[in-house]
Amino acid sequence: ETLLPGASRALDRSGLDWMVELDDSWRVKSEQHQAIRVRSEAVMEAAQPKTGATLLVTRTPLGADRSDAQSRDRLLKLDGAFAASKQAQFSKDDLVDLLMAPLEDPEDRRKRQFLEVKRVPGTTEFSGPGNQRYVQFAYDLKECSGPVTLFNRDDGVNLEDCDGRILPPRRHYITSTVITTKYTSMRNSYLNSVPGSNDNMRFLESLWTCDASVPVTKANGQIAESLVRLGRSFAVQPAEFQPE
Repeated sequence: ETLLPGASRALDRSGLDWMVELDDSWRVKSEQHQAIRVRSEAVMEAAQPKTGATLLVTRTPLGADRSDAQSRDRLLKLDGAFAASKQAQFSKDDLVDLLMAPLEDPEDRRKRQFLEVKRVPGTTEFSGPGNQRYVQFAYDLKECSGPVTLFNRDDGVNLEDCDGRILPPRRHYITSTVITTKYTSMRNSYLNSVPGSNDNMRFLESLWTCDASVPVTKANGQIAESLVRLGRSFAVQPAEFQPE
């Protein structure tokens, strides 16, 4: 399924609308129409065969991962940080530091099978629906097709090794915001232990990320500009809290 050039795609119909502009060169691989499970999920995956670009939109409720205290605590630092009223307290670079922390932590990076993460200079921000704050930034990523291990050389130097194939580096153009999201499910087990307005509905602050990436060798000129524009078109409408 594709869209006509310049068209917008609104996927989430669970009380919170979001959109991103795709032209007919993109192929949508998967999409999710509702926020059901209180966990990090991909809500859309798409690819642009001609350029090798990919698009991944994710939604992550803050503090939902109870299995990883460090990851949960990092995400909770984002709670309220994107509010317009906090702009003096959190600069755009402060927000990027919080978002990049898991990728730049050596242990977390190895768990993701990432060999190298390098920020690209330049961070921008803009306002979306309801004066919601968004940040845009980019980084280059070198991945391993298998586990990344750490070993100690005879001279005491710690080195990392790719137990697999080193994949061609890609540039990731990121657009992120944190916004109130409505989670709805008829299965209460999907929402257990999360405070909300009733048994089948929860309103949670969630991190939304639009990640458009392309091989570093193609990250220039019109291709780079088009991915930046794509990220700029990403918008999430805040859910309206409706108490019982």
